[in-house]
Amino acid sequence: MSKVKYKFHPGIPPREDVYKTIRGSAKCVIMRYWDGKKWWRLDMDSDRNRPEFVWPKNSITPKPKLKDWQIARGYHFYLGNINDRQDKIQWGEPYTEYTDREITSFMVDQGVLPPDWREKYQEQMRNQKERK
Repeated sequence: MSKVKYKFHPGIPPREDVYKTIRGSAKCVIMRYWDGKKWWRLDMDSDRNRPEFVWPKNSITPKPKLKDWQIARGYHFYLGNINDRQDKIQWGEPYTEYTDREITSFMVDQGVLPPDWREKYQEQMRNQKERK
């Protein structure tokens, strides 16, 4: 099954959105919101005094699903201020990494490999081993 991975870029992202981000060379991936001027931390709490963050439509980062107990307690996302090292934040561009099986299936569909490629290569490998 294919996986979504991220290629991280320094600098300003192309649009206002929620991005998976890292800070510097850190391996910890965190969701942050870019408002066009600065980065904001995405926090989750049941505090009703904080305004709820509205997830952008057509966001490249899907909104995480809340668990039943979080919904029951009134949890929601809100923005938290990030005071330091805004310039070190790198935003993630998503891309799909396919498995070997998906790649081979695609190659058969495109006509790069014949549909009976497995049998042909099995025979070829057997003949090669017999010669040795």
